Amino acid sequence: MSGEWREHYEDAADADLAAMSAESLPQLIRRVQRREFGEYYALWDAIAGKRDLHAVGWLMFDFITSDATYLHRYHCARALLVLLGNSTYEAADLTVAHREPARALAVVEQELVRAIGPRRA
Repeated sequence: MSGEWREHYEDAADADLAAMSAESLPQLIRRVQRREFGEYYALWDAIAGKRDLHAVGWLMFDFITSDATYLHRYHCARALLVLLGNSTYEAADLTVAHREPARALAVVEQELVRAIGPRRA
């Protein structure tokens, strides 16, 4: 039974990712702003798949440091690290309290500044 559940979950997650990947980046950004994330955390992979760090870097960084639920922040962090090409940190380094995320976030923030420039006011 558990194998069937897992297969069903993975199929649904793949379908969710395919549907979100078909959306434009502005549509995906609106989903984040409206907190319409979907059920399978595919939103973050769809955003990373657009390969536009300039458009989403600060939005994603701010989301990671927000009060959003842990798993959404984790998956967002993973996608941001992919976009940055950062293999030094894992998503948990940016989101789990006992890993002292402030230190890793400070480094990632500086990487963003170097890659796309400072935040726009």
